[in-house]
Amino acid sequence: MRPGAARGEDTMQQVSVGIIGTGWIGGIRARVLAECPQVRELHICEIKPDRLAEIVAQTNPASSTLDYRELLQNESIDVVIISTTPESTHYDITKDALLAGKHVLIEKPLARTEEEADELIRIAREKKLKLTVGYSQRFNPRMAYIRKVIQSGGIGEVVTCLVSRNATRELGKKITGRVKLSPAAMEATHDLDYLMW
Repeated sequence: MRPGAARGEDTMQQVSVGIIGTGWIGGIRARVLAECPQVRELHICEIKPDRLAEIVAQTNPASSTLDYRELLQNESIDVVIISTTPESTHYDITKDALLAGKHVLIEKPLARTEEEADELIRIAREKKLKLTVGYSQRFNPRMAYIRKVIQSGGIGEVVTCLVSRNATRELGKKITGRVKLSPAAMEATHDLDYLMW
């Protein structure tokens, strides 16, 4: 319970969140966070002025900028969500965010190489910061239920798994051209994360 809070009073911790990149997924996250009671302030960074104006109109953030470095200088921001494309920008922006003392949720991929990923993990540990990849299937109630049943032993010992996914052409259009990976490779990482979770 926070100091001065009466019993039964809301005790959830609020955080100030910055979002860097408000395309498809970043835009969804911005709209959801704008209405989340755990978010004290929302700050937006987008490199496209027209998209920035659109998201600002939808979310009414505390601040907005075209330069992510300006967002990282804001000492009131606790957590940064990095949702930029191309994905080759992830390592540099994530490193800058960690060095600025921000907790980070990064959309996949974390980095382009194992060495880059290891460096980001090391920085986060040294600075005692949270660093996580946005694997959204972990928050899917169906997936959480399956995990609970497996962990409880309710279906016996699991010896093999088969994952199947029906990806739409619309998803393929959103992903194509962003990176040199197929839609299957871009989405299969969620399945691998879930199986290892």
